[in-house]
Amino acid sequence: MPTPPWIIWTRQRTAGIALSNALLAVDGTRLADSEPFDGSVEVRRFSYVPKLGRRARGDALRQICREGWCLKHCYDRLSLSFNLELAEATNRAGYRHVHLVRRNELARLISLGVAENEVTWLAKSELTVAAFREIRSGQRKMKPLDVVSLVERSKLADFTWGQIGPHLSRCKTVWTEEVVSPSASQRHAALSELLIHLGMPPVALAVVEDKLKDSGQDTFSLWSFVPNIDALRRALVS
Repeated sequence: MPTPPWIIWTRQRTAGIALSNALLAVDGTRLADSEPFDGSVEVRRFSYVPKLGRRARGDALRQICREGWCLKHCYDRLSLSFNLELAEATNRAGYRHVHLVRRNELARLISLGVAENEVTWLAKSELTVAAFREIRSGQRKMKPLDVVSLVERSKLADFTWGQIGPHLSRCKTVWTEEVVSPSASQRHAALSELLIHLGMPPVALAVVEDKLKDSGQDTFSLWSFVPNIDALRRALVS
């Protein structure tokens, strides 16, 4: 039986890809590309939609929702106006909303800055594995984080979510640290609540957990090689 359509609203570097791919393994889930509306790096399934005129864009979003596509969407990558249109379309179509949040914003921004500087976006890719190995062995020096840009984008994302969140019906906040927790009890509790919210059967828990296993990138192991983490930490709290 198909599950009700859902949308994960999140920011970059929150384990959103890992979670959405894990949920994809549940029977009846129809997932579009990761971040299907963001065409800034490559053409994706629905990356043409934000470029359409307002009326055509609304029609396209309604059609996507009628087709029941499940969506993982980084709201910090697209305009507020588009995000609000997406919120309206998914609300009207009865989507289950999930807000995936990484509690440790400093860690998220370090992960984002490292990925941008070192091209380490995908945890198991050859590029990432090679980069981590070269950094740890001292063959490669890490570039300084762009502190100003990272903090500005963090604050803008806070503002953007503050505008989107109140428009969403049936939205559940899920914490990254809980769904990938090394504590089995905490992980089970968080994922079980999420599956209930999404209308998925309890038997899906084992499937989702198995897919999430070893999904992390362990950017923390590189923190000692990043030259200006303290500057980012100070700027984030100022």
